[in-house]
Amino acid sequence: MGDSLALVGGALAAQGMFFLAAPLITRLFRPSDLGLLATTMSLVLLGRQLATLNYHQAIPVVPGDRTARRLATLTLTTSVGFAIMAALLLGAGAALPLQGPFGEWLDLMWWVAPLMLLAICINDVLSYSVTRSGPIRSLGEARLGQGAAYVGGQVIAGLLLPVASLLCLAYAAGFAVSNSWLVFRRHGRPILARSSPGRLWALARRFHRYPRYIMPSNLMAQAGTELPSLLIASLYGLREAGLFFLTVRIIGLFNQMLGESATWITYARMAELARSDPGALRRFTFRFAGLGVFVGGPLVIALAAVAAWLAPYLLGPEYREVRWIILLVSFSLPFQIFLLPFAALNILGAEALQMKTLIGRLALIGACVALPAVLGLSFVWVVAGYGLGMSLAFILVFYVWTRALPKPDPQTAGAAAGR
Repeated sequence: MGDSLALVGGALAAQGMFFLAAPLITRLFRPSDLGLLATTMSLVLLGRQLATLNYHQAIPVVPGDRTARRLATLTLTTSVGFAIMAALLLGAGAALPLQGPFGEWLDLMWWVAPLMLLAICINDVLSYSVTRSGPIRSLGEARLGQGAAYVGGQVIAGLLLPVASLLCLAYAAGFAVSNSWLVFRRHGRPILARSSPGRLWALARRFHRYPRYIMPSNLMAQAGTELPSLLIASLYGLREAGLFFLTVRIIGLFNQMLGESATWITYARMAELARSDPGALRRFTFRFAGLGVFVGGPLVIALAAVAAWLAPYLLGPEYREVRWIILLVSFSLPFQIFLLPFAALNILGAEALQMKTLIGRLALIGACVALPAVLGLSFVWVVAGYGLGMSLAFILVFYVWTRALPKPDPQTAGAAAGR
């Protein structure tokens, strides 16, 4: 429990640092600079799923430390190869006379994005290695250091040379600090294992389930999160993408405060009940969701309303529209935060059902964001569509989850009632 609290506390402190530094960052950088950062982060986080092929997720569960270290080597190998390929393709794209937001993005970010991607992939390998062999507490410490380096790097870059490429390098620097700390805390214990190409290929075939089933599922889940930023950047421009990004970061503080804590508390309990008492899992699901949405929901919306009221005073005149964006998105927060743990259909071994659900979620969010733009409505309507799409998507996930839950055994239910 102490390790889990340290992890959540580190993540929350990292988000809090950005929140406290936001008034300075928004006066050093324009909204379009934040839009470039948002676009880069979205593309990098999508690329991360393809780069690692999700082999790193097997590290904590495989038998044998040597196999785990070989999986770390395999993940790092695929990540380096993908980052090199991405740098070559983006560099070739930057040489073309492209117009629009993504042409501007390529000119500035073709060399920065692969560095960010590699830093994140290395962090995935190290984090899952620590999850296997500890110390778990170091993950929370690493997140705290990552947040400090990220925010500090942004402020220093803004004071010296406020350009978007340095803003993104500060993001990569945060992961570099996190990675260094995780290596230091292992006190010399090996992370990788020397392996020939043949052994790595055999290992890749042995764990083919991860790139074949888990990676597409995670990619769809990530796309559902990143698609709105990319659509806003392409349809309305980098300035609006920056405003949306800042709002999501502020909202992210509430997600870290409540959503991640809820996930850590419920996921292990749900996994245990799925094995031992399916009927209790069903009761736990409805009880927790009802408590979260109807009790925690109003609290979250009230906190978001306070943040919206303070936003124009704290962030500066260029970011006045953030107030309305926060208010429009806040109504989806109860569903985003308190139904999030129930998206984990893999507890039930229902990967195919999870994939179909995530595709539906992606289509629903994309349609709700794109439709106002197609109709020629203003950016505010796009944000309203995003809030509606997120709410409906998480309700859809919750509906599918509850339908997939095993029905309680009548005999077991009767015995429980008798007791």
